[in-house]
Amino acid sequence: DICLNWGRLWVAGRHKEMYFSMKDKGEMAAMVYNYPVAEVDLIVVTDGSRVLGLGDLGVNGAGICIGKMDLYIAGAGFYP
Repeated sequence: DICLNWGRLWVAGRHKEMYFSMKDKGEMAAMVYNYPVAEVDLIVVTDGSRVLGLGDLGVNGAGICIGKMDLYIAGAGFYP
């Protein structure tokens, strides 16, 4: 249920996320270069399709990725 409503629940800046869409084609290098964080320790990349067998959630699957990163932070000692 959370994943299906992620687009309405998401608050910009709460997490250190970056989204790319097909409209960003050709601009991704500039977007990464201008990202406001100097050091990145962990990246999770997904196309949003078949997230945990839930089907194509698109950007609504971001909650799953953030949950995975939270597990990595807690279990592997990554500093958020």
